[in-house]
Amino acid sequence: MKIILIEGSCRGQESSSLYFARRLMSTADKSLRFEILEVGKYIKVLAENRDFFDSYLKAMQESDAVIWLVPVRNLLPCYEICHFLSLIDSRNAGERLENKYTTALFTSSFFSHREAEEYLAAACQTWDMNYIRGFHCRPDAAINENGTDKWLRFADAFFGKVRLRFPCEKFYSLSRERSLPFKPVETASVPKKSTEKKILILTAGSGKNPNLKKMIDTWKRYFPYETETVNLSDLSLCFPCSGCMNCFRDRKCSGNDNISKTVYPKYRDADAVIFASEICFGLFEPQIKLFLDRIFIPAYFDRNRPKETVYLFSGSLKNKFSLEKYIHHKSILHGERTVGIIGDDEKSARQITANIAGLAKATAGRLESVHRPEPESDSEAEFRKRFERTLLLPPSKPFFLFRNSVCLAPVRVPLKLKIQILKIRIRSYFRKNEQERKHLYLQALDHLLSKTETKSLPRGKGSAR
Repeated sequence: MKIILIEGSCRGQESSSLYFARRLMSTADKSLRFEILEVGKYIKVLAENRDFFDSYLKAMQESDAVIWLVPVRNLLPCYEICHFLSLIDSRNAGERLENKYTTALFTSSFFSHREAEEYLAAACQTWDMNYIRGFHCRPDAAINENGTDKWLRFADAFFGKVRLRFPCEKFYSLSRERSLPFKPVETASVPKKSTEKKILILTAGSGKNPNLKKMIDTWKRYFPYETETVNLSDLSLCFPCSGCMNCFRDRKCSGNDNISKTVYPKYRDADAVIFASEICFGLFEPQIKLFLDRIFIPAYFDRNRPKETVYLFSGSLKNKFSLEKYIHHKSILHGERTVGIIGDDEKSARQITANIAGLAKATAGRLESVHRPEPESDSEAEFRKRFERTLLLPPSKPFFLFRNSVCLAPVRVPLKLKIQILKIRIRSYFRKNEQERKHLYLQALDHLLSKTETKSLPRGKGSAR
């Protein structure tokens, strides 16, 4: 039996998902033949070279089962996996995978995998693949023998279902319909007001979708403030997120490219952000997803200055519920305030125009009614204060630090590991001139760690969930 492992990470040999794949290959039955397709490493080649893409699809077609190795970024599969899925759909290659058995291994350090699995399951079942619920790795799974054993047992159960042709129910599907051409209704534009508000429109439209450009122009006509538009597809150098967590240690992304140098400062200081994107296989355009992957660290956001966010989509919104759920969870994670979502799938151009005009008016009203303090400077002291406010870290109460940022976090990991993760973070955050304060935090966490080794903390307001 031939098994294809689709590696989504671009980290190569340092990838934790690749570690699990190699462990599986070294311990599996000799009747199983494995092949790894490195989608994360060669995603640009796959997008540009059709022959190379066809070789990957041929290997998947000739296999008995497909296992996706999925790093989770910003609550969804990483940019590389999402882009590969959209390439398969846009080139009508999904029919070649019909009735193929598939599952996934999800790896992430911090966040829930629920939305990531729902999207991957919907993509696979749209092509009539037999998707079996995947395996979700905890942060300590790669160094925990018990976690590795669970993965091997899961893989054995999956191979057994493939041999028995286990019947799979299909619950999800993604809409692949196109919208009708949109012709905005010509009405008087709203006069512009002079203000210091910073409004940013982020898009990735390459000009192939005229509806999206018309929606952006309609928004500008009815929005009373001047806006700046950034087209991510015009940026020549953009690296995908590698999950290195350098932004936690040095407050800057290790990918020193156009996103870090130009787009991120504008996004950070903006009072309102309008995401304008074509629907690509039920999700944002790949370049938008790449940008979202790079800004998933909460330290990038000042919760004292929540952004107003608006989403303009061109394409079918029959899967609007799933998209809305993701945007809702993203807004909670980033401390944003979502104003609304508008699509061009209405039959009446007048209705689409009215929807955009109403959303522009509502966004302007929010900006006028809410006072936002000026962005703080980027000095080390100011950044540290902002970071503490972001994670709700009281300056002199170590137990509350542990409770608020770890115990109440929606990440289901062992209590002992949570404390160890916090200790690593504290050592990297505080500088040498704060040895006394750092020692206070670490001493309190050592005390908590010793208590967890003898008995579990009582469940309650300050206990781990």
